[in-house]
Amino acid sequence: MKEKKVKIKDQNLCLCNSGKAYEDCCKLKKQEYYTLGKNYEDKDIIFNHTFNMEVYDEITDYAMYNIFDLEGQSVLTISKSIEILNNIYEKVNRGMNQFVDFAACKKGCSSCCSLYVDLTAIEAENIRRYIVDNKSDDEINVYKTKLKEIKEKVETTSRPYELSKEDLDNLHYEYALKDIPCMFLKKDGSCSVYEARPLSCRKFIVFSSRDKCEDNVSKVISPNLAPTNIGRLAIDHLSMITGRYKNLIYINEGDKSPIKRPLIQWIKEDFDDINRQP
Repeated sequence: MKEKKVKIKDQNLCLCNSGKAYEDCCKLKKQEYYTLGKNYEDKDIIFNHTFNMEVYDEITDYAMYNIFDLEGQSVLTISKSIEILNNIYEKVNRGMNQFVDFAACKKGCSSCCSLYVDLTAIEAENIRRYIVDNKSDDEINVYKTKLKEIKEKVETTSRPYELSKEDLDNLHYEYALKDIPCMFLKKDGSCSVYEARPLSCRKFIVFSSRDKCEDNVSKVISPNLAPTNIGRLAIDHLSMITGRYKNLIYINEGDKSPIKRPLIQWIKEDFDDINRQP
């Protein structure tokens, strides 16, 4: 989906819903609005582009001070990295909020919860700790059973970075065709680890109708939004400077990247740790 600037006449009502004319409101505040086209209800997906970029800049500044400036100088403890991670999540969520009303996605709409979801080590550890700290032994035992069942039904790899792009795309597609719900999906279609869900889940938003998700969610296009893009970059680097995970990187054409795996390849069956093998 391509962003396009919206032209607003001075006398028209301002798009921020203040009830004022644009010339007396957001024009004075130098707020620009863009559109991503139409959604499933034929509504224009109009958003405050200025605010969107303010969130982008906020995440950038936060990441520069707390992540990028530390590279090559020091490493972070897991606890500190999880604190930074959740601050980035909060900022990304704030950036995504203005798009929610245009989406067909609602609580209990769980078609996307059968997709191949990849994440970094620090995100996987954040989920593991959330489970250990907030779930009962009985709930964890249910997760263990689901984890074992899913691993027996679907093909994945703990070293996806060794695959070609074509092979990885095929792996994602075949995974989606299996239509196996995430191990953390509840019977009512809600997520049992929602507060700790990874960025791949947070950024997935669909403006097409729900029936397209139900027919073949792997073919639905989810837009790339500025706050999620910078959030992804920040979290990738955060994982690489977390002390316990500093060996979980790979080098491609001279560039370092964090190892990303599907969730079921990160979580160990006993939930005592994540898979820290390169």
